[in-house]
Amino acid sequence: MGRAKEKAYAYLLISKGTTLTKDAQKRLKALMDFTSLGAGLHLAMHDLQIRGGGNVLGFAQAGHIAAVGYELYVKLIERAVSELKGEEFEEGINPEINVDIPAYLPGHYVMDTDVRLNLYRRLSGAAHGSELKELIEEVIDRFGPLPKEVENLFAVMSIRLLLKELRIARLDIGSNALTVAFLDAKSIDTEKLVATATSRPGKFRFTPQGKLIINMGRLSLPQDLPVVEKTLEFLDTKPR
Repeated sequence: MGRAKEKAYAYLLISKGTTLTKDAQKRLKALMDFTSLGAGLHLAMHDLQIRGGGNVLGFAQAGHIAAVGYELYVKLIERAVSELKGEEFEEGINPEINVDIPAYLPGHYVMDTDVRLNLYRRLSGAAHGSELKELIEEVIDRFGPLPKEVENLFAVMSIRLLLKELRIARLDIGSNALTVAFLDAKSIDTEKLVATATSRPGKFRFTPQGKLIINMGRLSLPQDLPVVEKTLEFLDTKPR
């Protein structure tokens, strides 16, 4: 029994010669994957994905969501509920980042393919910096010091969280400049953005297509990714 600093342990035993079903193996693997504090929701969603979510909006409660994936399934439900309420459904922002650096989970670091895919999914679903920080700590605890590729991946995902907050659809990181494409005109305070750009004409300029070019001098990547993130924080152009 766990108390304060005392760690709890659970031993799961099966009869000799018993073969676990595939679903049972998936559930045990999920228990191994979701070990951080507050991971109960992730565990429950994973179990739902194994069992099948059923027809949430109807009477039938049997079915499998594996055909479309849990995230898409939930999105379809949210869209249907919005339509029933007569509300406009807003797609989640999925920023695109283009940067020429290795940023991934290498197989020699996280050897299990399912675990790697699960970590990628959790990275993609992280909504706040605190979630990303917890995931970094978990990965280090489970797999050891971060290789350079994984450090790069977490740095890029941190920038991606900021892009979501700033409603930026695409960021191209070049050797000496950043190219920013905002989601739409509603996403930004145009006057504030123009004022920011005109205050430093050597630093900011607009393209005829409405993209913002930020001159960065000479970038040394991936070391300067924190500099890129700090520069983007300056672009707090969301409408108030």
